[in-house]
Amino acid sequence: ELAAAAAEHEARVVVTVESVAPRFARICQELQRRHGLVVEVLPLEPFVQLAKGEAERLDLKRFSRYWQPLKRRALSLNRSFDELD
Repeated sequence: ELAAAAAEHEARVVVTVESVAPRFARICQELQRRHGLVVEVLPLEPFVQLAKGEAERLDLKRFSRYWQPLKRRALSLNRSFDELD
């Protein structure tokens, strides 16, 4: 899908962020080798900086249980969200 979209828009470069997904490196290599695309992988910046030990206390099995304790802090980092209230 990504290669087809790049061809349709005559794009030669795909920019993405790094991923821990097992297939990520293979997909990037295939886009480069098979489709001749340049794949630029940017470092992933955390949405919220967690304090030491905080990650162990968060429930990562369900997004809502992870999101609730961090929502206020995460949204306050971007002042444009404050204008939506």
